[in-house]
Amino acid sequence: MWAKERGLDEPYPLVWHLVDAAGAASALWDRHIGRGVRRWLAQRLDLDEDMTRQLVVELAGLHDVGKATVSFQQQWDRSRHGYVRHDWAAATVLPLLLDPRLTRAGLAASAEFMAALAVAGHHGSYPVLRRQDYTRAAKAEMTGDSDGPRWHAVRGEIVAAVHAALGGPARLPDQVPAEVVPLLTGIVIMADWLSSDTQFIVEQQRDALVDPQRRFAVARERMLDRVESAGLSAPQIPSGASVAGAWGYAPNALQTSVERDFRPRRAGLVTITAPTGVGKTEAGLVAATRLAAVSGRSGVYVALPTRSTATEARRRLRGFLDGAGVSAPVALAHGDADRVLRDADAAEASMWLQQNRHRPGLAPWSTGTIDTVLRAVLRAQWQPLRLTGLANSVLLVDEVHSVDPYMAGLLARLLEWCGFLGVPVVAMSATLPAHLHVALERAYLSGAGVDVDGVGVQRPAYPGWSFVDTAGERSLPGDHAVGEMASLGGRTLHVHTSTEFPDVALWAGEGASVVVVCNTVAEAQQAYRRVRDAVPAAMPVTLLHARMPGWQRSAATEDVLTRFGRESGPANRGGVVVATQLVEQALDLDADVMVSSLAPMALLLQRAGRLHRHDRPRPTDHETPRLWVHTPVPQPPEWEAVYDRFELEATAALLDRRESIDVPGEVDELVQQVHHRSPTLLSEAGAAARHNRAAEDQATAETAAIPRPRMVDQLHQLTSLETPEVALTRLGVDTDLVVPRYTDEHGHQWLRHGPQEWMPWPDGRPKKRVVQDALVDAALPVAVQHTRPLGDPPSTWSRYGPLASARVLDVGSGRGGLDLDDELGLVTSTGRKDTP
Repeated sequence: MWAKERGLDEPYPLVWHLVDAAGAASALWDRHIGRGVRRWLAQRLDLDEDMTRQLVVELAGLHDVGKATVSFQQQWDRSRHGYVRHDWAAATVLPLLLDPRLTRAGLAASAEFMAALAVAGHHGSYPVLRRQDYTRAAKAEMTGDSDGPRWHAVRGEIVAAVHAALGGPARLPDQVPAEVVPLLTGIVIMADWLSSDTQFIVEQQRDALVDPQRRFAVARERMLDRVESAGLSAPQIPSGASVAGAWGYAPNALQTSVERDFRPRRAGLVTITAPTGVGKTEAGLVAATRLAAVSGRSGVYVALPTRSTATEARRRLRGFLDGAGVSAPVALAHGDADRVLRDADAAEASMWLQQNRHRPGLAPWSTGTIDTVLRAVLRAQWQPLRLTGLANSVLLVDEVHSVDPYMAGLLARLLEWCGFLGVPVVAMSATLPAHLHVALERAYLSGAGVDVDGVGVQRPAYPGWSFVDTAGERSLPGDHAVGEMASLGGRTLHVHTSTEFPDVALWAGEGASVVVVCNTVAEAQQAYRRVRDAVPAAMPVTLLHARMPGWQRSAATEDVLTRFGRESGPANRGGVVVATQLVEQALDLDADVMVSSLAPMALLLQRAGRLHRHDRPRPTDHETPRLWVHTPVPQPPEWEAVYDRFELEATAALLDRRESIDVPGEVDELVQQVHHRSPTLLSEAGAAARHNRAAEDQATAETAAIPRPRMVDQLHQLTSLETPEVALTRLGVDTDLVVPRYTDEHGHQWLRHGPQEWMPWPDGRPKKRVVQDALVDAALPVAVQHTRPLGDPPSTWSRYGPLASARVLDVGSGRGGLDLDDELGLVTSTGRKDTP
């Protein structure tokens, strides 16, 4: 019986692969899985931790028992009658192998059945099974086996060999709750991936012993090293981490309060609210490390709304760990991670964790988009793996206010599972709507099993923080700390509204550094052309948005940070940046004056956080922060594809009444006036329409999300929708990658992967890493509805993760109404709605 053959001189025996996987699970349990998860699993299974460990190792050691079938061993075509997937076959054959006494009537409720499902999900999804699938006749038919007893006996010998290698069978608990199975599956998936590495198998073929117990011991020792080299080994959590110790400067009032007053005893939810630029991230990371220590988590996952903000957060997390003396890789979890890390950290870019888009969230320390972590509660393939990664970390969600009603529904379900799993959460925002805070805190407490109505919900002071743990106990800063924090980020923001686009060229000519923030890509492109044509040719004007090839977007981002970042100085400051929401959050920009399209109040204040962000001399007439809000009449209909129309109307109504905003004193009040579920600034009909729209989006989220904890009936509910649609993390903005292809006058095709870097268009599979990297550098994300006319993704790219679903755009062809401009990036000519 063989298990692996690709890339090998000879097939690798099934029993050996199973023993290797058991060794990998043993190493993962000891070096990767945090004590909080180990304790949680043991409690839910009603076993001690040693018994739980034995069970996990055995499940990994039996994960491929379904390969002992005719359809796998003879590699039947999938269309052949009797074919069965080897992973799902385990669900039908394993229960009776674990306990031959099982009857059909008692099977579905047995621990053996649930253990078999944990194994059957090791390719990321659970089978839909009926009770009749467990009759011996049905089992023989599913495995294509005309001699059922003979094959059953062979599988029994394989199970016995695995048990011999492990020193005997593990004790099964009386019950395996459905909610526990995904975490068992997640560990099995990791063990399978580690033990399927071709280089490891070659080493095992060459050196390992035939004796099962000796082979297991050798496999485990090698896997301990592989867990370390893969970046999965849990590092020591920084004890006593502080702002001064990690970053080398004195903490402000918010950071001091967290360091002094935050003393958690168990997992819980921390909410931190404060103006932009006052160090919420630093305070949040200090809080997260304390929560990791008391909850037994292995690290922290930092979630942000966009790729660019997640990339910036990685740099800051890397600085925190370096300052705290922690030597550990920091993974990056988003679609552009391969290219970003190749430029910033080549050593970590080549790590096992970054070689598959499902792996970065498993790292003890990682940053990524909020989409990555929301997939832990989407009904989709690999959900068990993502949930396991979530369970092993503290979750830090920055810019919480950026979620729309659909994403808020998913985030609430995520926090409900966090509460159930005992996962600590830190939620941070400069502009947090009260109803969102209430929904998230209630979800977390509900998941933890706390009587929410009895405990209630308490909002933090602004600026400030609050904490509630999984037992419902609260912690708040003292009155003295609240008073100290009240003036954080204090300033007066001067606000002007205008239906006309202001004279940006005049301000830039006065030496001001000007940032223009637009709501859509098309709007940013139009504003860029207007500014570029109005300023002197020597004046730097940079366009930055997401619909650019990767190399172009990276160059634009670097230019923006050079001229507008914290370290920018008189020699390189000045000029204009025209951008979309990419500059709205987490990028540390410092503008003298800002022009912004009208946006909901919370996001408008976020944008204004890039005004006078650092203490530095300002040009004459720009000594005070000024925000010019562009409110064209009529309002562009494309904005409604991006923002809630009613929130835009409410924001415009508020801005019409004022010339300035006191920060932080008036921030929270303004946010609540606009973002309250029933804002008084809207008519009764408008408020009702807004409520109905939000309710529809949240109902859609309920359909896409996995069931609540304690309400999982069938495991296939976790990995597949009941409808043909694909579960999405965002409504209406699903994207595919597009790779531009240029054709010269001679008919030769080219790939452009840098300002002056060209190579012949790669035909066939891109086997060389330099070609793969060039394709990624050239790619750009495009809304799915725009990419469908481009045809199917090249089949030769299917094995290269970042490009598996990418399509080809022939530049200049106009196909699909798309084209690529050297300056503007992607342009559309179809009149369809554009998104940022």
